[in-house]
Amino acid sequence: MATWGGFQTGGFDTGKHESCRCNEQWPVAIDKITLFETTKALWPETVNVSDNPSAAYEIYRAKEQAFPQDDEWRQRGLWAFHQALQDHERRAMAKGLPLRPGEIAFAEFDTWRRTNLNGDDCWLDEQAEYERS
Repeated sequence: MATWGGFQTGGFDTGKHESCRCNEQWPVAIDKITLFETTKALWPETVNVSDNPSAAYEIYRAKEQAFPQDDEWRQRGLWAFHQALQDHERRAMAKGLPLRPGEIAFAEFDTWRRTNLNGDDCWLDEQAEYERS
């Protein structure tokens, strides 16, 4: 098996996706637990959102830009993790506490990941691969 973006890949498929690179080949095999754990590991232990309400978004954007745009699973994982942080971020800000990204549970990430894949029929192959992992 080859690796791609740090993940084991099963093969390549021509996937349609919102980035308009529909004719490019990219791997669809992914291990969702590995995607979650490696994405979570990219975040600091705490984020002081009380002093900077944009801190979590700024970290997300920096991480997004640090990986190639064609690293599809990593990019989608970063976005789903950032979405999962939002409720935690609101609670932390309301209480004047730091945000703790390590408290994000796989189920929260997985809910957002599935929601994002369910938005468009062009993600059917990726959705099926995610469900099989």
